[in-house]
Amino acid sequence: NFEARSLSIQFPSPGNLRVRISKSGGGWIFESPIQTRADKAAVEITIKKLDALKVRAFVDDPAIDDTASGLANPDLRITLEGNARRETLLLGRPVPGSLPVRYAKLEDRAQLFTIEIDPTFVQMLVKAQTELRDRKVLEFDGSRLTSIDIRAPGWPDLTLQKLETGAWQVVSRSADAGAQPPLPQPADTQIVSRLVESLDALRASGEDAFVSDAPSADDLENWGFNRPEREITLNFAAAGAGTPAPASITLQLAVANEREGRLYARVGGSSSVLLVPSETLGRI
Repeated sequence: NFEARSLSIQFPSPGNLRVRISKSGGGWIFESPIQTRADKAAVEITIKKLDALKVRAFVDDPAIDDTASGLANPDLRITLEGNARRETLLLGRPVPGSLPVRYAKLEDRAQLFTIEIDPTFVQMLVKAQTELRDRKVLEFDGSRLTSIDIRAPGWPDLTLQKLETGAWQVVSRSADAGAQPPLPQPADTQIVSRLVESLDALRASGEDAFVSDAPSADDLENWGFNRPEREITLNFAAAGAGTPAPASITLQLAVANEREGRLYARVGGSSSVLLVPSETLGRI
């Protein structure tokens, strides 16, 4: 399993959709059909389950050819690539009367065989684009945080600033303060810590957690992003030399309809729209 460098899953024609996930540093990323983070634990568990599959029986009946077994246009084409080799498993139809058992063969070999594979695992592979995706909304190093800007309709802009001592202060910029510069006030360190922890732990939720990866301008307006309920910008100190890291990350939270009870999230630099727990607003 440690040798695996990429996992690819291709679905049958006419769509021929292909999901490809590759190792990147200590984690995994989707390369297609979109570029985004993959769930490291889920990917590695999937690879272990694929590696554990065993032949149940070899099929030598000439009446069961690639057409009869469904391998002429397999339900799934699963490829694992290692350091200097690759193997592709073709997954065909269920054997009649034995749903967990399916016809299969390796792409570069003629021998047909059957394997016992959990239908829920097959469904997970079919939904790999979402099932293996990292649901964590924000990826950041909390030790590099220097300030947090929070904006909300009808409220003064708020900035939380981290001092060299490790303490925090809060600056509120009210529109009716005129030219008077805002005065910083001490912030409650425990409350700020809980806020940072909430943002770090924020995850997309629900079966339809990944709403859209290519929303139109009308979609964004319909979901409330023309006037988001919260806009939180995390600002960071410079990372070490040779370490790519953003100077800031902005999270937008929007509500399309209060009665609907759905809270949409969007991270600056990404076109993806996610669903997050509705209680997130209260925490911020």
